[in-house]
Amino acid sequence: MIYKGIFWLIEGELYTKKLECDKSGNVIGDGSGLNSKSGDNFNHRLTWKGLPKNVTHGKEYNYYPRGRVEIKGGKAVIYLNPVLNSEERLAELTRLFGLDELDFVRVKNDGSRHYRAYAP
Repeated sequence: MIYKGIFWLIEGELYTKKLECDKSGNVIGDGSGLNSKSGDNFNHRLTWKGLPKNVTHGKEYNYYPRGRVEIKGGKAVIYLNPVLNSEERLAELTRLFGLDELDFVRVKNDGSRHYRAYAP
């Protein structure tokens, strides 16, 4: 199965919010809860507000390093805070999101303000 969605590295563990999709990125099943501007993925800030305190630890959504996986046309793009770009993390993301089923996976380091994190 292939998934798209968002993720954080919280206290050393990847936490994902994902939905099954086909190779074109179309959601399979119930797409309720999608809250991105485009309506086809999750928004970090809005999703964070609905997570339990044992996940968020009382921190803001942008405290922990984060990223997203987008699927289009048989290809995946992983957008992430550069501190998450390691061979180990990418292998874990590939496994968690089923990206080995796709023709191409691109990693885009995003050190911009958008993916800035404050966790040490």
